[in-house]
Amino acid sequence: MTGGFQGFTDHVVDACRNIGVTIHTSHTIADIRKGSSGYSVDSEEFDCVVSTLPSHILMKAGKNILNTKEIKSLQSLSYLDARVLILETDVPILAKAYWLNVSTASIPAMVIAQHTNFIDRSHYGGKHLTYVGWYAVREDPIISEPQDELVARLLPDLHTLERSEERRVGKECRSRW
Repeated sequence: MTGGFQGFTDHVVDACRNIGVTIHTSHTIADIRKGSSGYSVDSEEFDCVVSTLPSHILMKAGKNILNTKEIKSLQSLSYLDARVLILETDVPILAKAYWLNVSTASIPAMVIAQHTNFIDRSHYGGKHLTYVGWYAVREDPIISEPQDELVARLLPDLHTLERSEERRVGKECRSRW
């Protein structure tokens, strides 16, 4: 399938909508309750609800349908938030590797994946795409750090990774997410 993750997502959304599934995106869910013939989500009726909401939001929105056992189960979950950047560059950040785990506190990243070392850059307008990810507790400053500040803080470390090959990401680096 062409188009990367977005192409895949668009395909799934189109297939679901073609069979009558309603999908809401960029929508804040405030209230989920049992409806007359299914479920009511913010006063709109649905046959069923598939939730990918974070637990703390689901507990608030679903307080009218979740029982004590379900709430305790959700409260017991501990997980990390993800902070992701997709960087678009003219040259690859990682020359040969696809995936690099970063295990030092001195670089503000946990994973760097040179996506176009896996899928040819011709599928992305000739640009190189690099996924940079962090996984942290919600209160960690990196989760809410402004994107431009995070990219500026990360660039010197990316230059360190590429220095041996005399490549520079420099000003042609654009963050996409």
